[in-house]
Parts: sequence; structure tokens; C-alpha cells
Amino acid sequence: MRQERSYSKLKMLKILQLWFNFWYKIRKPKMVSYWKKKMTERAYLTYGKEGQIQMRLDNEKYPIEHFPRGFLLGESVGKLKHYIKNQIFNYGWDNPDKVVQKLKGEVLDKIGEMMEERKLLVVPPEKMAISVREIWRVMMEIEKEFTGRKRQQLENLKKVLTFILQEDDGYKFRIQWLFSRMPFFAKWRKDYAKDFIKVLELMQEAEVVEDMKLRIRLLKIVLIKILEDKTIRRLFNKFFKELDWKKMKLTKGDKFHFRAKWFKVDYPFYEY
Repeated sequence: MRQERSYSKLKMLKILQLWFNFWYKIRKPKMVSYWKKKMTERAYLTYGKEGQIQMRLDNEKYPIEHFPRGFLLGESVGKLKHYIKNQIFNYGWDNPDKVVQKLKGEVLDKIGEMMEERKLLVVPPEKMAISVREIWRVMMEIEKEFTGRKRQQLENLKKVLTFILQEDDGYKFRIQWLFSRMPFFAKWRKDYAKDFIKVLELMQEAEVVEDMKLRIRLLKIVLIKILEDKTIRRLFNKFFKELDWKKMKLTKGDKFHFRAKWFKVDYPFYEY
């Protein structure tokens, strides 16, 4: 029975691939194109219908759903990402249990201290990109279950996650891509972990750079280990259940800009 279902899925995927490959030969998927002619383009700060900050570029069809500040990417955001990645990737291959213990303890405390130094750089939630604002909203709801150190750690995680996603469009687009590839019926499941792990495996194939493929693979290993904790798994499922998935998925404008990154945005429907 399972083999028949798998065969049907593969057959449907192949039909979709044939269609998209044919269609994209006739009409190439649209993407931001200023970089083909020059290194920079004039950018304007604007606001979307829901109050979110946007960046509009001259001669481009869609705005970017946030205003990435370049000076932060190499300093404030870059140092945060460097610290977190070191905690995961330095021990992940050899000792994933150690990574889990560090992430549940000292890492969540440390990132809180780091965010305190950056509090004046944070975009207010009401001006965040729609998908990032939705993550902020849901995490605020989850925080209410706890008090003391655990609540503070969840607040630290919320602040760091939304700060990085708001400033780094490459990370934000990848999170949105994951939700865009979640199975249609997954929203009504009680446990989202298996579907999410499968989509991470799909993302590994969609990455172009080999180093990113390895990072996604290691992230999957660590995530599987973390989700063995019953409390974390319950919170993980609550997070997914509370989210408005429509707000998390890639829009036409997001895909328009994401296609300029080192990532197969239309995978697996289009064979790059």
C-alpha cells in the first residue's frame, strides 16, 4: 500500500516537472535583474499594506518585504549567527547530545545577553515582515505557559530568531520556502516533526552550495535529537499549529528576489 502511494507521488511529481520544464522554456521565471547590468541600485524605504517595512528598488517589479541593513549583516547579525552556528556545527557530527544540552541551556542564556547589546537595532514587531511578525506573535503565545528562566529563554529565542530573519533575507526566504513545501494536509496533523524533517531533506537538494547542503544535513540530525525531548516536541507542534501558514509561505515577490540567491527556489517542480 505504501509502495503504491510512493509510486503515485513520484508519478505526480514527474508530471509536474514535465509541465514546469516545458512552461519555463517558453516563459522564464521572473527574478530581480539589476545585478546583471550593475553592482548596485537605488533603494527606497516604503511600507506595505500591513505596515511592514519594505525596500523598493528602481526598475524592479516587486519590493523586498523588509529593509536589510547591510552594516548589520557583517557585525551585529553576523556575530550572532557565528556564535549559534559554532555551537551547532562544532560538535554536531561527533556529539549531537552535547549540542542539544548546550542549546537547551547556556546558548539560550548567552543569546539573551547578546540581544541586550543589540536592543536599539531591533525593528518593532508591527513593522517586521509579515512572516517574521507571525513568528513573533506565536512565540509570545507560547511564552505565556512558562515563568522564570524558561520564559526568559523562550523570549531570548524569539528575539534572536526574528532579529536574524528580519535582517537576513536569505534566511527568511529559506524559512518561507520550508512552509511552501510542507504537504497540504500537514496543517491538520497532530505531529509536524516527520513532515518538517522530510522538507529539510528536500531543502538539502535545493541548496546549490555544497557547504550549505552539509549544514542542512547536520541541522536535521540535531533537530531530530532535540525533538526526542517530549516538552520540546510539544512546543514544536504547538508552534506549527498556532502559525498562520498563509503568512509564512513565499509570495510572488519573495520568489522574484529569492531566485537571485544560490538556491533552487522552484525545486523540485523545475529541474535546474
